Amino acid sequence: MNRKEISLTEENINNITEEIKAYFAGRKVSDRDVLKIGLLIEEALLRCRDKFGRQQTVSVESSAFASTSVTVRIKAQEYNPITEDDEESILSSQFIHNLLAAEGTSATYRYRGGCNEIIMTARKERRDLKIPGGTVTAAVILAVIAALITKLLPAGTALFLTDDLAAPLFSRLMGLIVMIAGPLIFISVVSGICALNDVATLSTVGLKAIKRFAVITVLLITYSVLVGFLFFPGISFTAGSAVNLSSIIEMLLELIPQDFASPFVESKSIQIIFIALITGTAILILDEKIPRLRELVSEVNQLFFTMMRFVSYLIPVIVFLSIYKAIAQNSLSDILGVWKLVASGYVIMVPFTACFVMYVCLRRKINIRQFLHDISAPAIVGFTSASGTLAMTKQFETAKTVMKIDEKLVDFWVPLSHAMFSPSVVPPLVAVAFYAGIYYGTPVSLPQILILYILVTQLSIASPKVPGGILATAAILLGQLGMPADVVGYLMVANIFVINAETGLAMIIRSAELEEFSYIIRFKDFSEGRRKQRRLK
Repeated sequence: MNRKEISLTEENINNITEEIKAYFAGRKVSDRDVLKIGLLIEEALLRCRDKFGRQQTVSVESSAFASTSVTVRIKAQEYNPITEDDEESILSSQFIHNLLAAEGTSATYRYRGGCNEIIMTARKERRDLKIPGGTVTAAVILAVIAALITKLLPAGTALFLTDDLAAPLFSRLMGLIVMIAGPLIFISVVSGICALNDVATLSTVGLKAIKRFAVITVLLITYSVLVGFLFFPGISFTAGSAVNLSSIIEMLLELIPQDFASPFVESKSIQIIFIALITGTAILILDEKIPRLRELVSEVNQLFFTMMRFVSYLIPVIVFLSIYKAIAQNSLSDILGVWKLVASGYVIMVPFTACFVMYVCLRRKINIRQFLHDISAPAIVGFTSASGTLAMTKQFETAKTVMKIDEKLVDFWVPLSHAMFSPSVVPPLVAVAFYAGIYYGTPVSLPQILILYILVTQLSIASPKVPGGILATAAILLGQLGMPADVVGYLMVANIFVINAETGLAMIIRSAELEEFSYIIRFKDFSEGRRKQRRLK
């Protein structure tokens, strides 16, 4: 596609955005990437219009080479609309940029020949196997076959394959994922804080929203623990060591790291998040003095997202090794126990979502049927695509046009909730901890339950929104509970059957919370934060 210079009117911006989306869609780029590319291009052009005026012209040129890319050129003074937010903008362009990086699509800026150039580059959609669960399902089937064959081999050969080959390879691959997960959790939290734009917003509306995210998450964890006892009755509150004052104090002190490096080396997620909170707040404070800091966060975010995307290609291998080792050393009946992980996920999310929606609707005197109809668009995207990032783009439109919530609040709250509110992560994390306790015959003790609350709350807020994110966080969780990560393969198998439902239900919870939050603050705190920021300047 090639467009000659046209002015930045509302109609032209819409036409350019739709043409760019159609161009990428025609080159087999995934639907989620196409939608997010459109979101970034539209936002960038609107900012250029606000900066240079409606009469400013723009031209578009597509690549004729192997890579799928589009270049948007605006001949004017140097201005980077991807990373430089204007005074009135609440939606962080850095946040949208990070969404693209998570999916392997890049947006780069350069100033050349007196032109501001925005270059969008996308990769073609990876064609997965046309079976439910794709490559993960294929890995499970191959693992079962390989394990059954191994059982027919001589004992020495079987022992070599399971203990000398599969076990160390699995351990190394899991170590690789956990190694990247720590910095990725750190940068996810820092990026989420940077999306707030300024300290005033963080101290008013931002903290209030994050507190509510934590409260809802704790309620969901409580219900998940109760369901865990129902599905895994071998677990007991009295199992393991007793809780005393010294152990509680020690647990609280564990929140504070002794140095910067050890939390990342030892994958202590609580301490990593503690460091991230301090770092993110410091970056907001220094934003006026060192504006490049937030840009640096965006670039580092891209680095770790890309690294995790490469490592995520190993997930089928990890699943294969996990299932193969378990069945070869035990029995096929082990894999049948996965149904408990699946069933517990539905028993957790469906009633909790229903109760939360009813609470909000009754409290705000809203017709439940009408409310569900109004928020159906992002929920359907979640149910059908299992992508929270893809559903988020639809939630922007639904919240503004259907739910009639203030646009500035929507532009602020939706990206923040996507970065720091992941109710769909809670059920699998809690369930896999209980499942591991049964699997290894070491019932979860009361101290571990308390640690579970802290860890799952933290990990759900900081869960990386990338392929393999749930596997990485589950491995960290099990490690902190003192359990081997061998059962993560079972979690990935269970995830095939619940991920769509949990993503869709999580979008319903988010929409209900947005409805509630909009009533609570009525935008007074947000306006106050903006006024405070202007006074500070």
